[in-house]
Amino acid sequence: MESLKTSELAFSPGSHLGPFWKHFRHLGRVQENYLRALETGKIVFGFDGASYSGDASKKPLLDYLDRLDVRLKQKLKTFEAARKIDWFGSTIDADTHLMRLADHEILHHGMFVVYVRLLGREFPSSWALWGL
Repeated sequence: MESLKTSELAFSPGSHLGPFWKHFRHLGRVQENYLRALETGKIVFGFDGASYSGDASKKPLLDYLDRLDVRLKQKLKTFEAARKIDWFGSTIDADTHLMRLADHEILHHGMFVVYVRLLGREFPSSWALWGL
């Protein structure tokens, strides 16, 4: 995201597809939902408790994502793999819960590939491992 221009963050490939920046915000908000579930024992998806109310401004959005990564790293230091999380009436362990977070982020990586390709941009060198 750091290499994207403001106009690229605002890019949307179609009327029913959000601008690029909203994918980053969405990832942060969903991460907040997952973190809250580790604290409460119950997953709830939504905007309640979301800590980002900004727009496509790159610096505040990056700061938001960095803060969430710090929270996640802190949480992992005292992580209890056996902790149970209520997922809409089903009970899963915290390991499965975090794997679902990773799976969700991987889904968005695919979307990032599409957006970057449509923008005609080069991929970060770290993506070369994936053949991009």
